[in-house]
Amino acid sequence: MRKILVLSIISLFIAGIASAVCFLDFISESLPDGTVNQAYSFQIQACCGTTPYTYSIYSGSLPAGLSLSSGGLISGTPTSVGYTTVFIRLTDSASPACTLVRAYELHVY
Repeated sequence: MRKILVLSIISLFIAGIASAVCFLDFISESLPDGTVNQAYSFQIQACCGTTPYTYSIYSGSLPAGLSLSSGGLISGTPTSVGYTTVFIRLTDSASPACTLVRAYELHVY
């Protein structure tokens, strides 16, 4: 049984079907709270992949008045009080690219 498993794994690598191992990770564990009608700016940090990184919203949304740049900067002026969860996708420049998604919570007071 072991021999069959080993041969299957070797065959996948030779055929180029096995995916590359990704070491991409977010450094930023959380987002700071925001305040209505006050400028907000926070740079999401990442490491361990091939730079440059690209950030995008995978699911959910940021509070009204805020946006995410492809470089990972959340900025703007929140326009209403609330709580939201946004899933941010991080993609590196490797070939093939590594991708990671993390959920962030953001409170606006």
